[in-house]
Amino acid sequence: MLSQFLNSRTIAVRQRAWDKAQAIRIAGELLVKQKLIDEKYIDEMVQAVEKLGPYIVLSPGIAFAHARPSQLVQRDCVSLVTLDPPVAFGHPRNDPVSVLFVLAARQANQHLSVMRDLAKLIIRPDFLPAMAQAGSEEELLKYLRSVDAQS
Repeated sequence: MLSQFLNSRTIAVRQRAWDKAQAIRIAGELLVKQKLIDEKYIDEMVQAVEKLGPYIVLSPGIAFAHARPSQLVQRDCVSLVTLDPPVAFGHPRNDPVSVLFVLAARQANQHLSVMRDLAKLIIRPDFLPAMAQAGSEEELLKYLRSVDAQS
């Protein structure tokens, strides 16, 4: 469940970013501060989006930044940032992004269950409204925990 990876220190609401790189850096810094990833992993995520394009924008308003599994990751982790105002990532249909997840994994395939949980979460009709209405990290955690309890 995603809520086991997220806490008030790995979530930030209503963050202001002027571009996709800064948005990814904001979300990644939450994990750096917790000593879960190295700063260089953030650079790898930004480079991946610059090189490969906006493939991380999964659905309208939602992006999922990551890089290859790496030893720059201390343990599998996730951060969540809501962006206000939303940020253009360059996706022709799903821009702008208002919710950004970062997933960092140490080894290939270990993060697949987190990706499945994320997929289940973002198809919920109440997901984007809950993200937009949350005024605090605690409100987002409460929502995520309620979703976990329903699963």
